[in-house]
Amino acid sequence: MQFEATQKMLEALFPGKEMRVDAHGNLTILAAATEDKPGGWGSPPAPARVAAAALSLPVPVVLSSQLPQPVTQTNSAAWVQAAVAAVRKCQPPSQLSGRGGIICAGGRYLTSAWMAIKLMRHFGSQLPVQIWHLGPAEVPEKLAAIITPLHVEFVDARILQKTYPHKRLNGWEVKAYAMLHCPWREFILLDEDKMTLKNIDSLFDYPRYRQHGALIWPDRGRWPPDFRVWNLTGIQYRDEAEFESGQLVVDHQRCWQELMLANLFNEESEFWYAHIHGDKDTFRLAWR
Repeated sequence: MQFEATQKMLEALFPGKEMRVDAHGNLTILAAATEDKPGGWGSPPAPARVAAAALSLPVPVVLSSQLPQPVTQTNSAAWVQAAVAAVRKCQPPSQLSGRGGIICAGGRYLTSAWMAIKLMRHFGSQLPVQIWHLGPAEVPEKLAAIITPLHVEFVDARILQKTYPHKRLNGWEVKAYAMLHCPWREFILLDEDKMTLKNIDSLFDYPRYRQHGALIWPDRGRWPPDFRVWNLTGIQYRDEAEFESGQLVVDHQRCWQELMLANLFNEESEFWYAHIHGDKDTFRLAWR
């Protein structure tokens, strides 16, 4: 019964699309079956691929070259101290404005991103959305033409990387990079597989978000007191849940230093990912 209800909801959201379920229960929607038409957003569709360098995005200070290199288990705590000291000297750009959504996706993950955005629109979200990807090969023209009319623009992080270098800009690393470089004062980041069931625009009104400038969900795990990362970072042990980074609500200006620090951790992913769970834990470290 639950599967039938879900199938009916998907058929209502994606009329005319061919859907297939494989032997493992994975759903695939064939986006090329029909094309969505632009509707209700007040402006013509943007080009399927937007050159990030043309977006007049904020210009952060490049700090990675000022920190100890390479990062090792011997100097990692000193690296964290230097990174914190460096970002504290930086002020957020003045041109941040408005609200928006960020999804990092490309290739086979674009179908999930499309479904997530369709659900956002179905439940009333009016947020403009940027889909950040890693080059034209990740964005098929036909699928981009379907997604773009949903008030979406595609941002090629590889183009922006030429102006604002990043040492290791890969799949996980691009999330912190997109959050730092997006043009909005406030934004919601969603993983492409996060399917919303209400209007997420209301998250900006949550009292705790208004108070702290960020809304972060807990994950299931907890780091024990003897977890090696406490010593590697010099951060004092905290008895708290891990961070879930599949959805984040952030005030870009108020959390500018945390976003810069998270991006720095991800620039050194070769070291930090060997000790933590990818980009997810870099956000926790940056906020602590």
